[in-house]
Amino acid sequence: MSLRTRLRAGLPTQPAVRLFTAASLLDAVGTGLYMATAVILFLRVLELSPQQIGLSFTIAGIVRFASVPLGALGDRLSVRGALIGLYTWRAGCFVTLAFVDGWLALTLVLAAAAFAEGPSGPLTQAAVAGISSPEQRVQAMAVIRTVRNLGFALGGGIGAALLIDPGRFALVAAVLGNALTFVVAALLLLRIGAFGATAPKSTSVTAGIRRAARNVRYMGLAGICGFLSIHMTLLAVGIPVWLATSAAVPTWTLPLLTVLNTVLAILLQVPLTNMTAGRGVRSVRLAGAALAACCVLLAVVTKVPTPVAVALAVAGIVLLTLGEIWHATGEWELAYDGAPEEHRSSHLALFSLGTATQEMVGPIILTGIVLTAGVPGWLGLAALLLLAGLASGWFRLTPGSGPAGRPAETRTPDNGEPVPGALRRTDAGRPETVPGRPAGQL
Repeated sequence: MSLRTRLRAGLPTQPAVRLFTAASLLDAVGTGLYMATAVILFLRVLELSPQQIGLSFTIAGIVRFASVPLGALGDRLSVRGALIGLYTWRAGCFVTLAFVDGWLALTLVLAAAAFAEGPSGPLTQAAVAGISSPEQRVQAMAVIRTVRNLGFALGGGIGAALLIDPGRFALVAAVLGNALTFVVAALLLLRIGAFGATAPKSTSVTAGIRRAARNVRYMGLAGICGFLSIHMTLLAVGIPVWLATSAAVPTWTLPLLTVLNTVLAILLQVPLTNMTAGRGVRSVRLAGAALAACCVLLAVVTKVPTPVAVALAVAGIVLLTLGEIWHATGEWELAYDGAPEEHRSSHLALFSLGTATQEMVGPIILTGIVLTAGVPGWLGLAALLLLAGLASGWFRLTPGSGPAGRPAETRTPDNGEPVPGALRRTDAGRPETVPGRPAGQL
C-alpha cells in the first residue's frame, strides 16, 4: 500500500475534521521551515554567538514551560477561539522577528512566541476531543501526527533551499513564511463551527487544576509519560553527540538516521496506533521497553567495528521510533481517560507539564550525566526507561478516575455494554473522524 493510500485511508471524512487536519499541516510546514533555518540565519545574519543563541532558546523554553498551564483556560473560553488567538499571536511574533536586530530583541520575540506555544498542545488535544468521539480521538491524533511529520519534512526541504544563499532575504522569507502558515491555519479554523461546545464548561479553572493535581494516579502517569518523552531529546541531542564524539559511525550517516526516523514515523504511526488503541498502559510499557533496548544498542555501538556500529545505530533508530510511536499513543490515551469533560483542558494542561519538564532538563541529563558516564550511563538510562514503562501499571486509572467513571482500558458504547479497547476501531481498522496534535515535540 502506497503512502498516499495509507494517508487517504486514515483521514477523517468529516469536512470540519479535514480542515483541522489541514491547519495542523500548515502549522508543521511553517515550523519545519523555521527550525531548518533559524540557527544558521541567526549566526550569519544577526551575527550572534552560539552562546547568545543558546541563551535565547533557553529563556524561550522557560517561558514556554511556564505558559503550558494557560491551556486550562479552555475550560472557560472557546477552545477554537483560543487556538485562533494563539495562531494570530504567533504570526505577529514571526512577522516582528523578520525585522529584529540584536540579541535582546531576538530574545524578547522568541519568548513572546513561546508564550503562545506552551498552551497550544493541550488546547489542540481538547479541540480534538470536542470534535470527535472517544472511540476516534486517539487514532485521529495519530493521523494528525503523521501529517505533521510530512509537514516538518516539507518545511525543512524548503528551508534547505533557502540556505543555499543564507542572507537577509532568506531570513525574512523563512520567518514570514512561518507567519503566513499561522495566518492561513487560523483562517481554516474560522471555517469550522464551534467545536467542543457540547462539553460542559467549568465554573472555575483553578478548581479543575486542583482536581487534576490531587489525582495521584493521573499525575503519576503524567510524570512517567514526561520522562519517556526523552526520546525527543535523544534524537535531537543524545544520539548525534554520542555517535559524533565517539567516532563510532561516519558523520555523514547522522542526518540519514534522522531521515529514517521521520520516514518510519510517517509510515508506522497510524497502523501501530490502531493496533494498540484502547490499551494506554500497554503502549507505555512497550515504549519503555523499546527505548531501553535502543539505549543498550547505543552503549554497545562504540565497542564494535564500524560496519557493525552502523547496523546497530540503524537498529537503535528503529527502536527509538517504535518507542516514540507507542509513547505518543499511550500518552494520548491516558491523558484523555483521566480528564473529565468539565475540566478537560485543565487536566490536559497539567498532563503536558511532564513533557515540558523533560524538554527543559532532558538535554542536561543526557549531556551532563549519560554521555559523560559513557556506557554505564546508557545502561543506567536503559534501566530507568524500562522501569518507567513497567511502573505505569502501578498508576493504572481505575473506575471513577476517568471520564464518566470508566476504566482507562475500556469503552462503553450506546447500549451500555463494556467493550475492550482493542475493539474500538471501525470495521476498516481506521478512524472515521478527526484530528490531534504534535510531538514534539505537538
